Amino acid sequence: MRETSSTQKVCSFYVSNMHFATMILPFVNRQMEEQTEIVTFFENNFTTNIELVLSRLTISEERKKKLLNIDWKNTNTIKYLNIEKILKAKLNKNGKNVIIVNGNEEYINIVNDCIEKYMKKNDKKMEKDKIKIIDFYEVRDIQREHKRDIR
Repeated sequence: MRETSSTQKVCSFYVSNMHFATMILPFVNRQMEEQTEIVTFFENNFTTNIELVLSRLTISEERKKKLLNIDWKNTNTIKYLNIEKILKAKLNKNGKNVIIVNGNEEYINIVNDCIEKYMKKNDKKMEKDKIKIIDFYEVRDIQREHKRDIR
């Protein structure tokens, strides 16, 4: 795993889109309570799964709205400028930030390279010790890759 200055990098795995939704929502909810900015980069759209899980939770309607305001849609990563624009708009330069990246290995690598490039470009403006990047991999994607490598 790459390390950008003192930025914390973590990876996690999930078995289905619904598993991801049930796993990520409590974490994101806690982060929001701590005034942490959440920035997402998803290869696939998770809006439907997030809405379904939220409909079954017993939390306030206000909290549900705040959770739905997070961008659960897929992000076009064809150009670095797309990612730079999102980071510039959403990262809290003086507060805590969590960047959630979800997709196949190639997608995650592209996004992480762009994040790293952005961090280097904005080195003096960012408090890197307040940034956590979490890469989420679907287990089936990892299994497919290993099966292909074995053959």
